[in-house]
Amino acid sequence: MDISIKHYLNLTTPANISADWALCLEDYFTHLTLEKGLSPNSIAAYQHDIELLRDYAESKSIAPTLVQQSDIETLIMQVGKDGALGPRSQVRLVSGLRGFFNYLLLEDRIENSPMEHIAPPRLGEHLPAVLSPAEVDAMEATIDLSDPLGHRNLAILEVLYSCGLRVTELVELRISQLYSAEGYLRVVGKGNKERLVPIGERALHDVKLYLGQRVHWPIKPAFADYLFLNQRGAKLTRVMVF
Repeated sequence: MDISIKHYLNLTTPANISADWALCLEDYFTHLTLEKGLSPNSIAAYQHDIELLRDYAESKSIAPTLVQQSDIETLIMQVGKDGALGPRSQVRLVSGLRGFFNYLLLEDRIENSPMEHIAPPRLGEHLPAVLSPAEVDAMEATIDLSDPLGHRNLAILEVLYSCGLRVTELVELRISQLYSAEGYLRVVGKGNKERLVPIGERALHDVKLYLGQRVHWPIKPAFADYLFLNQRGAKLTRVMVF
């Protein structure tokens, strides 16, 4: 047998492939620790993800420097199909593998990264969590109505909850957009799109109590039409609501 062929076959034995992966991973994690300064927890997460590829590659007798784009695509499909990783974890997997192969590129161990044309899985949009009536009642019970801002805070909570507004919509709400007799608000949302939103009797009651107290505040003329103000008579910001 030709010596060069024999040498190649020895390099591609399972034992040598396993040793090659071990060396590459050891070098990479040392790089993350010493040069990137990542925490042990972050490195453990990267290690878990990259070892998924190592296990797959070793089962196919693929050395780290011979991994192809198709191998990455197969791995991502497998971990998604068998439920090993959820969508967000798959995004992390792609990010971790991209970092690993970029390191191999920098070290001149490979000429091209198999991650070059790999895009992370798209995350589906999730509906925001909604408070239950009991949770809202519990929050309202903590509001001190003897405080000068108590009725305002209660009205804010009721309008947010009963009308389903975003905080940015709430702070932009005007008194002229409140139609008490008809029982609705005219809300300006994203892209300056307007919509009519019903407002319940309980929320209306709390808003009226708040407005009755607000007449004693030093309201600045520029903010007089804004529904919810701070105690200095100026418009609220999102941060103030949070």
